[in-house]
Amino acid sequence: MKDSVERELIDLVEAMIDKSATMADRERLESLLRDDREAQVYYAEQCQLHTMLAWEHGVLPELVFPDEQNVRLREAQQATSARMIRNWRRLTIAAIFLLFCSLLLTAINRPSDQNSRNQTVVSEEVDLQVAGIPWEQRDIIGTIVQSFGATLSVPDAQISLSQGDVARTGVYELKGGIVELGFNTGVDVIIEAPCRFKIESSMRMVLSEGSLSAKVAPAGEGFIVDTPSASVVDFGTEFGIEVFADKSSEVHVFEGEVDVKPRHANPNASAVKLRTDHATRIDKTGVIPQSIDIDHERFIRELSDPNAALNSYAQLVTSFAPTVYLRMEIAEDGKTILDMGSTQSVGTINTGTMIEPPFAPGIAGGSLRFGGPQRRAYAWIDAFPKSATQQLTVCAWVRAESRPRWAAIAKHWAVELIDNSSVNKGLGGQFHFGLNHDEGELEVQVRDKNNMIVGLRDIEPLPLHQWQHVAFVVDGSELTLYRNGKSIASTTCDGLAVDGPDRLGIAAKLSPNEPVPDQHNPGFWQGRIDELAIFDKALTAKDVGVLSNIQR
Repeated sequence: MKDSVERELIDLVEAMIDKSATMADRERLESLLRDDREAQVYYAEQCQLHTMLAWEHGVLPELVFPDEQNVRLREAQQATSARMIRNWRRLTIAAIFLLFCSLLLTAINRPSDQNSRNQTVVSEEVDLQVAGIPWEQRDIIGTIVQSFGATLSVPDAQISLSQGDVARTGVYELKGGIVELGFNTGVDVIIEAPCRFKIESSMRMVLSEGSLSAKVAPAGEGFIVDTPSASVVDFGTEFGIEVFADKSSEVHVFEGEVDVKPRHANPNASAVKLRTDHATRIDKTGVIPQSIDIDHERFIRELSDPNAALNSYAQLVTSFAPTVYLRMEIAEDGKTILDMGSTQSVGTINTGTMIEPPFAPGIAGGSLRFGGPQRRAYAWIDAFPKSATQQLTVCAWVRAESRPRWAAIAKHWAVELIDNSSVNKGLGGQFHFGLNHDEGELEVQVRDKNNMIVGLRDIEPLPLHQWQHVAFVVDGSELTLYRNGKSIASTTCDGLAVDGPDRLGIAAKLSPNEPVPDQHNPGFWQGRIDELAIFDKALTAKDVGVLSNIQR
């Protein structure tokens, strides 16, 4: 703040205190404070100073002189005290008047309730603009390293970007899929749609909405991510940030250390140091971060190459020779599920009305994320290889966020019951694997070789928000249901039917003849499904136990 402005502020504040300020003085004070942050801070300090002076010196306790001969001294002391009280009153009134002026100025500058949302959005949009600079003349900050089903654009430059393209400073919109952005400074950022962000330099970006995860090499130490509610400074680490619709933010540190400072905190306030396995939330107008539990399941932190060598868990599964093995890894087009089983079936994802990508962190790499009945996302396999051996094993890792009616894990089922009995008609099918009706227990139904339905279910609802290994085995004479490697229940089952529809539904039950959800009981899954494996043989209880024992 310039010396001339500071002197003018002092004069105006004094005029306000001694009540000599004119209307022009008040308007001038208002104009000085409206757009000058330093002037606002100085003004607040002056208000605080006058209030403290009144508080510290405005009251002088009356001295008591019991001696009758000291009446004159007592009267003099009382007169002095009265003068001090009058001064204290004047100072108090002045401090209150200054406070009122401050509140009045705040009210003048605050948007009306009706327009506050629009004006806030406009302010943020202006902050994100990089208008008037041709795309080719902007600084290069890195490249688009990977892109999976992504729709990435730079609106003001009217261009779209894809894998391998150069990234420059500017405002970006990611309306679908996932991208990995590699900065020249050794910072790798994975961004999930929907997201809007601005790249200011190779060491700074602004996240307006959406989520990202970042890995920062030593050369990128000091990398900054600003959000509407906080500023995050990295010190060589791995972290995730999400900005919600209300413009609050969460920061999760997976390894290392970052400084987090709320944008509305006092400029002199210290940043919060956030270390490994800690997280914090900052409200839109908050000045103090709020500690929360870290969530390792929320952010995609690695984009695996589908052609890369199998990890140890995938090697374990393939050692049992599955006919279908869906690892749920991220596909380049964002719509295909790669089958690593012996039949190499083709899997397809329908994201329904989901806004976020269908891929999410899994138990061993990636997983598929489904949004339940509201989002109506599901997947299917064409030309499903039905078991012809009278034996069958199906297993998967699941993480349920809720328990929708008849929620499906995997279903090969086109059956209509006759009089609510095990007698049935339709195209048939081999199994119906998911949750029971509205109660939500893990359940399986299979059709034996006589086309009769045999079923089992757990005794308690499937736990939410945690990974569970689920499986069932038909060995030719018995059906067994497993959860987390332990047998829940078993019953006799004479072989296995070999009929049924051509497709396998994942996260929903399909219509008999089309890859669309069943009209009556679609059973949309809400949560994640990973490592779905199907075998045309009966795995032993020991085998199932081994597959359920994963080291993450």
